[in-house]
Amino acid sequence: MRTVNYLAYDIQTQKTRLYGLTNDAIGLKPMVVLEAWANAYGTGLQGSRNAFKQAQAGRQKLPVLIDPFRQIYFFPTVSPASMDCVWINAAQIASVKPEGLGCRIAFIDHSILSLTLGPRSIKRQLKRIETMRQSITRNVFADGVLTPRFP
Repeated sequence: MRTVNYLAYDIQTQKTRLYGLTNDAIGLKPMVVLEAWANAYGTGLQGSRNAFKQAQAGRQKLPVLIDPFRQIYFFPTVSPASMDCVWINAAQIASVKPEGLGCRIAFIDHSILSLTLGPRSIKRQLKRIETMRQSITRNVFADGVLTPRFP
């Protein structure tokens, strides 16, 4: 997967715009793009979302693990059902800073995304991802392999 900072759906063209090193457009909705990426790395979108639900008792705006080897997670800014939802690649974020009533996200490649969402919301999503990453890492190192956890 090439470097993608974030995905956003363009209602007028009915395409998902991929923002990163190259700005491309795909004639699919963001969830379909994310599902294809997750499947390519042997994970599934629904399985990833279910893992977050179980591990963190979350129900809204769940991040998804796309690449378990490089620990690439995307998280939504608003409800994934909303056409205004932007999916952000957590691995590409360099900083999150307040900007007026919203926030400004700087990416590793020095590009910027301004959102009407507060920085606290973005940082909460990043904390969820970090907690999940640590949990996966702990399980892999503790057991040698990732073994299922039964309630």
